[in-house]
Amino acid sequence: MVLETEVKHFESLKTELLRQSPGKFVLIIGPDLLGIFDRPEEAYRVGIQSRGNVPMLIKQVLPEDPAARLPAMTLGLLYAGL
Repeated sequence: MVLETEVKHFESLKTELLRQSPGKFVLIIGPDLLGIFDRPEEAYRVGIQSRGNVPMLIKQVLPEDPAARLPAMTLGLLYAGL
């Protein structure tokens, strides 16, 4: 699975990250935490500059992941017959 290593590494660091950097964005590529950033764009730029166009995890440090929102489904637009 793509990003499996990165997600596992994030989960292993999550408690410490929540204490030190809540709300920030982390950049993880492979087993490496490459930095903690205020904005996801900054993390992406550093990821591209340091490793190139490779799979990378940029994730906000939150106690729980926000629920996914699908406006098309909520508004009944999937079967709108447009």
